[in-house]
Amino acid sequence: MKNFNSLTGPLVAVGMLIVSICPGAMAKNSPGKKPEKALKSWKTTVKVEGKGRYDTNTFLLSDRQKTKLQTAGPDEQVSGRFKDMNNVHDYIFTPSVKFLAEGPGLGGRKLGLQAGIDYDMYFLNPRRRHVNVALAAEQNTSQNGRARVRFEYIPSYFYRNYLADATNYTSSVLPSERVYKPDVYSEWDVTVDYRYRLAGNRTALLGRAGYLQRRNQAPFIGHDRNEPHMGGGLDFGLSKLWKIEGTYDFALVDSPRVQEVMILNEPDFGVDFNNDGSATDLSIRTVQFVDRRHHEHRFRANTKLGIREKSYVEFGYERRHRNFLSKEPFDVFHNGRTDNRNTFHVAFVSHLTDSLQLTTGYNYIFENSNRPNDPGVVGEVNDYKRAGAFLGMSYRF
Repeated sequence: MKNFNSLTGPLVAVGMLIVSICPGAMAKNSPGKKPEKALKSWKTTVKVEGKGRYDTNTFLLSDRQKTKLQTAGPDEQVSGRFKDMNNVHDYIFTPSVKFLAEGPGLGGRKLGLQAGIDYDMYFLNPRRRHVNVALAAEQNTSQNGRARVRFEYIPSYFYRNYLADATNYTSSVLPSERVYKPDVYSEWDVTVDYRYRLAGNRTALLGRAGYLQRRNQAPFIGHDRNEPHMGGGLDFGLSKLWKIEGTYDFALVDSPRVQEVMILNEPDFGVDFNNDGSATDLSIRTVQFVDRRHHEHRFRANTKLGIREKSYVEFGYERRHRNFLSKEPFDVFHNGRTDNRNTFHVAFVSHLTDSLQLTTGYNYIFENSNRPNDPGVVGEVNDYKRAGAFLGMSYRF
């Protein structure tokens, strides 16, 4: 209940924003267009979908980490480093159901409501299985405009295991003396956006703002985040069957400054972490401050090419840039860090009938990081590579 109680303020604020936007935007239609016909009754429908996908790097591991997982020995079993992380890759099946309703809203204009739930079923790493809940309301504000609010919630999600402590407090920590715990979190995100289609009906402008909150289970409260985000974009129809889209989003990611257990080498810092009178020991347990705050930029571009009236191919690219703000001297993983993630995407979508839709595609992701204050890293490093293929079918009743 604590998580749901914390949602009340943001949901009320977003609701008030939608209400304040709609009346002003509804005042006029675009010149030369007939007024939108008012809806007089409600229509409901149910959409069911099944989607299967293959993920080559489920836990976003570097090449070195993947090798360690695949060759894990007694030390990793004792430490719990890869507990419930059974395989680097996985097969995921996601059944989902959505309830949709459409009827008269403000001013008699169309109002759409949606409630959906899906379940990600991981076959090789069952600890990863989780539920996703989504709610949305979309209100037409004029012939060319619409406002939407969307809420998403994940009650519990197992990300992977992280170092939590070590059992050796005085000398060099052996791999079996490390203690790893699962990083499990709940997350919700609420976003309001407004889309307006310009005269000529070929170009649309979009603006949005929202707030994301993530709460991690102990001992990883330092992974918590509060994230206001905003963005916008446009899409342009070059022809009836060819459309291009571009968007930009910015997020201020705030995380608590906390003390966490680290395993550091004394010679890298010239510090006697274990107070034994020398600064030459390796792999010493120490408790130091960590700061995960960062700024995040996302650029997206994609194009849709229609093959026929109800089928198209989509090509997309996204670049995410993160700039970390930590100034903590021993926070080697975040101090001065920047990283860039690139995503390439191709998909084919076809409405086989008015009710049946087929979706299939492939994506490839790679992320590179620069951690100038990490003594174990020189220059830019490849954090991880990930590829995935998917196939889905949906049906509207």
